[in-house]
Amino acid sequence: MQQRSRNRLVLIAIAVLFFLPVLAAVLMQSKWWHFEPAHTTNRGALVEPPQSIPDGAVDWTTEQGPRWMVLYLPATDCGKPCVEDAAALRQIHIGLGRRREHVVIGLLPANPGGALAPDEWQRVYDEFVIGAGRGDDAWQVLRDAAAATGVGDATMARHAFLLDPAGRVVLAYPADFTPGDINKDLKRLLKGGAE
Repeated sequence: MQQRSRNRLVLIAIAVLFFLPVLAAVLMQSKWWHFEPAHTTNRGALVEPPQSIPDGAVDWTTEQGPRWMVLYLPATDCGKPCVEDAAALRQIHIGLGRRREHVVIGLLPANPGGALAPDEWQRVYDEFVIGAGRGDDAWQVLRDAAAATGVGDATMARHAFLLDPAGRVVLAYPADFTPGDINKDLKRLLKGGAE
């Protein structure tokens, strides 16, 4: 009789251990208690919902294919700060190591004639992909994404964005972005699905 009671207790304990996490998960998503984490692990500002740059809105110097893109917007009257940013972006790309093939570093000058010339960018890093916008479609999407996250300003100069392989803007970085933040976000995203 004592063995039978012990077996029932073990069975009840196993059932409780199984159903308790399920019950907690259901409660956390219910209307009575909706759980949201206090902070996220991404360093850039999350664009919710992700915003798509229309097809054909940007002419790129090379074919992209479905890859992650760090998109940098150089200032019209660039100079030393933009060259420093370009060097930092180069280091981000090189620092990705074997995952580098899943990422492209794109530059989208507001006025291609006013910023550094494409060959000057290529001298900083020959793997930069330079875009020329057709109309204001791409810039409007980027302005909207920056405004939605609170990282934009009127000029959008020296801002950076992270685009997913489908061409959607998912993270935005202010003009004084830290290259290490972009690097950490990229490594986390690539670890999650690019291999």
